Amino acid sequence: MHVVRNKKNGEVVFVDYSMGEKSSNPQDVYPPFNAAEMELGWTDEQHLPADFDIDGKGNVIPISLETLIKNKTVEPAPDQKVVGGEIVGKTIEELVADGLLSLTEVKKIYVERFSHEAFVLRQKLIPDYKIQNAALGLYDEKTADICKNTISAFRNEFYRLKKSVETVDSVQDLEAIKPEFPTNIVP
Repeated sequence: MHVVRNKKNGEVVFVDYSMGEKSSNPQDVYPPFNAAEMELGWTDEQHLPADFDIDGKGNVIPISLETLIKNKTVEPAPDQKVVGGEIVGKTIEELVADGLLSLTEVKKIYVERFSHEAFVLRQKLIPDYKIQNAALGLYDEKTADICKNTISAFRNEFYRLKKSVETVDSVQDLEAIKPEFPTNIVP
């Protein structure tokens, strides 16, 4: 593919999407070509990179993200960073270190996550309708006790997690907290 662009502002003037061989004569590609104002580039790719340059041999070369950032053409958002040539989100620890999140906010998120996880996992073991039936006295004592004991085990684990979250002083300590919710009903 050939591309003609304005030397002064880099604006693409013309693109020849045919996949022929590289042409050495710009007028064969774009008859109104003006060498003083335009440059001709070629690539064997089927698309042009969003940001590119044309080297001394007329080849289209992508401009790296690092170069775009260095030249301030692209700026990652405050909650982003560049890793391996890609823009990715910062870790929670980095967001706290940069002042974009407070440890208090992160703790609140962890407590909410543990609460949600407890309800989801408990519901897999004992669905809500069984809890309602037990509360209405529709089950025998043994079945009602199983519901009560299982719910108590989830509740106790949630409060253990909540207390652990409240006492930590760093994101690393927070990330080290692992839930141990029941995986079976508690008789």
